[in-house]
Amino acid sequence: MEAGNDREAALSPVLVLTGTAVLLYAADQVTKALVVANVAFGDRHDVIGDLAQLWHVRNDGAAFSILPGATWLFVPVTLVAIGMVVYFHRNLLGRGPWIHVVLGAILAGALGNLTDRLRFGYVVDFVSL
Repeated sequence: MEAGNDREAALSPVLVLTGTAVLLYAADQVTKALVVANVAFGDRHDVIGDLAQLWHVRNDGAAFSILPGATWLFVPVTLVAIGMVVYFHRNLLGRGPWIHVVLGAILAGALGNLTDRLRFGYVVDFVSL
């Protein structure tokens, strides 16, 4: 085995999933708190010209504000998504670490949005492309 493969084989899938999820969840919550504290609701600031903007919005729907106000639906759907991440993680334990990094990122996003919905009734969004 090559040195890189030895390192990949040594990484625990649980550690990879958990570490990725914790780091990205923390980054999600910290960046959202910074936006809420420093950018007025509705304000938009160019970051990379018209390509990328910082825009403080509240999304009480799904992606692209589909089904606004349906928190009662999105909380259980998010819980099912979290369960599916755990299911796939357990069934892909023999795979390389990258699948667990991806699953950790999905888990972090789901947990971040769930936290927002339970705290505020909406998801704080701030990146516009």
